[in-house]
Amino acid sequence: MTVQFVLEPFDPCPLSRQGLLDGGTASTTDLMALDIQCKYLFLDEEGQVYHQYSLPTNADIHNCAGYVDKVVKYRDPALLHHFQTHGVKLASLQSDAFPILASRSPQLDLILFDLIRHLRINLGLKRVSLFDLGCTVAEHWDLLDVMLQAASAGKDHAAAVLSYCGLDKSVMLLTIARLLHHELAPEHFRLIKADGSRFVIADQEFDLSLSVGVINHVAAPLLALEKIIRATRYASVLALWVTLEDQGFSAIVHSGLPFYFFSKKDILSFQALHPEGRFYLLNFIPESDNPQERSFIGIGQERIKQLGCYHLVYTTLAQPPFAADLLQP
Repeated sequence: MTVQFVLEPFDPCPLSRQGLLDGGTASTTDLMALDIQCKYLFLDEEGQVYHQYSLPTNADIHNCAGYVDKVVKYRDPALLHHFQTHGVKLASLQSDAFPILASRSPQLDLILFDLIRHLRINLGLKRVSLFDLGCTVAEHWDLLDVMLQAASAGKDHAAAVLSYCGLDKSVMLLTIARLLHHELAPEHFRLIKADGSRFVIADQEFDLSLSVGVINHVAAPLLALEKIIRATRYASVLALWVTLEDQGFSAIVHSGLPFYFFSKKDILSFQALHPEGRFYLLNFIPESDNPQERSFIGIGQERIKQLGCYHLVYTTLAQPPFAADLLQP
């Protein structure tokens, strides 16, 4: 006899109509202890647990598989052919054959590609330096490599065009990043182990910089945003989770990480400190459109409507090579 199991996902912490943290003040002095576990539960016909299988709760392990999978997909020769055929442009990111291109990172990588091309053509830079805050396994390097090759008929490669520096706090992810890019010259593919707000980099050390959501959950998010802007000469491409409320606030994601939602006031305060540049808003994606709607603990449906993700570029370029509106108060 063959025994078959049907695995069905369920949410042990369902999104409430009103979140515990929505009101801004606590209605009780009780403390909540949060214990996060990942496991398969095997239930009998009456719904009782008769066996459970625990999975690693280490976030590095969870992240590693997903980002290595991205690198594998980006290195598929068919993807290079896709860009060579359809061009390196926004419309090419909408493809049933390559659904990964419709995700957040490739949209930001396309902006980086346009900026790299602009700096090389208009400013005469032969090699562009790029700082990746929260680099995981350096998957952005791989997609930029594909885009550069496709747009130049194979004449350009990231190894010759970029001087890349990635920062991450995970030894595991940085080790995998090095293994995946072992053939690259160390002076043009540097990796730094540090928290995203506790690193030392000189002002304007890099031509371009990038961070996709990582700034929201470093030790000091406001300091991290200040540092990445100061470290960048021409443009910083950012995905920042924000609140449409007047004030930013801190929350906790279901993985247990602290998470800060920037307010527009937070962001524009940096522009006041650095008037030589401007913030451009490329896109706003409401959190209510996120398929992972239960990402944040204690935040209810009404407050979720005030949250979302800004795709931003802070740049000192007088004429940036993309169409976007200035971020307004």
